[in-house]
Amino acid sequence: MNLHIVKSRESEQFVEYDLIKVLKCSMCLGYLLPSLYKNPTSDNTICFYCHYQFTEVEPELNKETIEKVSKTNFPCRWRGCETTKLGVNLVDQELSCKHRMFKCPVCTDDMIKREDVISHVKEHGSYRGQG
Repeated sequence: MNLHIVKSRESEQFVEYDLIKVLKCSMCLGYLLPSLYKNPTSDNTICFYCHYQFTEVEPELNKETIEKVSKTNFPCRWRGCETTKLGVNLVDQELSCKHRMFKCPVCTDDMIKREDVISHVKEHGSYRGQG
């Protein structure tokens, strides 16, 4: 068993890396984070983020998978973030994480941190917001 203790500002938490390697989305290969859905083309489980790629998806009903995801600690996906949360709480963390990366809306090549979006776009001379 590949078990690590992750220390964050909030607390020490165990992350079982062998388990989260198995709890992967069949589309993006990221963590299976709730709400879980069935991929309508392959019947595999897909994550919260990938279900938006389909017009109609059904919820995942495999209770064993749902229970594993809800009781497992996952590290935040964003580099530099040390936050670890249960799967049921990680989506909100990742969406609001200060280390979250975005594609530059102007040059579309650069990946920039959430907190740097406005200053980066201003560098292109295309920012029309208040400043």
